[in-house]
Amino acid sequence: MERKLFELLFEYLEIKHYLLLNDLVDGKNLIKSIFGNLRFLKTYNPLKNLKWSDTDEIWLSHNIFERERGFVYQDLFYKDSVRE
Repeated sequence: MERKLFELLFEYLEIKHYLLLNDLVDGKNLIKSIFGNLRFLKTYNPLKNLKWSDTDEIWLSHNIFERERGFVYQDLFYKDSVRE
């Protein structure tokens, strides 16, 4: 049923090549193997990571910026030197 729905959707969107993956890993067991127990999920709130930026006047995650306002993490997309 679900597969047919996706096939119809991709046909409508004219997507010729696609790959459907499911049941790759049980998320609960993955988190448990990384963090040990799942008690932290009862109190975890990702919005606590946000702080108000007076400069930009928006909420920003202070965990991803350095003091000089540069990103801590590298860009995930490959930048082609020809396009720059």
